[in-house]
Formats: sequence, C-alpha cells, structure tokens
Amino acid sequence: AVKLLSVVIIGTTIYAASSTDIYYADVKRDNLVDYSFWKHLTLPSSTITSLETFNGALCALADGKIFTYDGTAWSEKFTSRYLTGFSVSGGKMYGYTGDKICTINSNFSFSEIPVFAGAKQVLADDSNNKLWFAANNNGLTTYSLSTQVVEAFLPNEKSHKKERRAILEELTKETRTIILYEAPHRLVKTLE
Repeated sequence: AVKLLSVVIIGTTIYAASSTDIYYADVKRDNLVDYSFWKHLTLPSSTITSLETFNGALCALADGKIFTYDGTAWSEKFTSRYLTGFSVSGGKMYGYTGDKICTINSNFSFSEIPVFAGAKQVLADDSNNKLWFAANNNGLTTYSLSTQVVEAFLPNEKSHKKERRAILEELTKETRTIILYEAPHRLVKTLE
C-alpha cells in the first residue's frame, strides 16, 4: 500500500505523491487503486511534502523547495526560502515558512505576508479580498487584504530611529486595522 500525501489532476493525468515518490496514470484507466500500472516520476530531491498545479504545471514541494515539471524534466523554481508547505488558491500560490506566508507569482518571485505562526494552508477568497489561514495554534484565521496592514517588527530604535519614526508616522494616517509586532519591553514607548 502507498501512503499518499497529495493528489492532483492535470488534463487527463492524475499525479499522486508519497513522501518519496511521485506516480502518475491516465484518469480514464479502470482500477486506479492498483498502483502496479502507475508510472513513476523521479524528483531531484529526497523528501516530498505535497503537490499542486500552478499555471497549468505540476509543482512539487520537496526539501523546502518548489519544483515544476514541464512534461519531460523537473526544474527548481523557488529556493530563496525554506518552505514548510504551499498551496494554490484563487489563481495564486502561497508558500509557508512557519512564521510567514509568501505570495508567489507566476515567475516564482515572492512577497511576504507576516502572519500568525504555524500556517498549514492558505485559501484565497478573491470575491472579498481575504486570505484564510489554517494554523496549528490559531485554528482558522482570516486576513483581509483591503482592511488590514501587517507591519511585522519595526526597525530597532537604537540603530534606525529615523526610519522607525517615519514608519510610525505613516501608520498614523492608515485607516485600515494595523497588526504590529513589538517587543514587550518597547510596547509602552511605541504606543506613546
């Protein structure tokens, strides 16, 4: 028996990933539960986490990196961050690093969204500009791209005092909800 981590379908081909192998077969074939006739894809990495489809291509997360398959060969596409997971929703790819979520575009460049730690999956709701996060310690959390600003940690006050002040002054003009991470010993001074 094969323990599957994820399954995706592209056209008439079904792909299934275990932690070490990727298999594929024609979805029109009878008895897909018999893996003896499935073909095997060799991925240039050892530990597979999951599969997704993105821009019509098969994508695999393995050893913290994203690989894409063009029908003949795998290529490494996203290696600038070690990812613990990834998902595709609303036509966008999201990668997770444990304490941050990266929005990954079709060229595999990224922008970070610092959110609650432990994100396991991200779902995009394009109809109202929201992201939903399934997380270990927070359950299901929503983040509104149109009503919230996440600034994460401000620059250190000692070495970047002017930059820190400029960011805080700019945030006073913000009408959206602000999520700001601050060290406990600096919290009172920051709020003043």
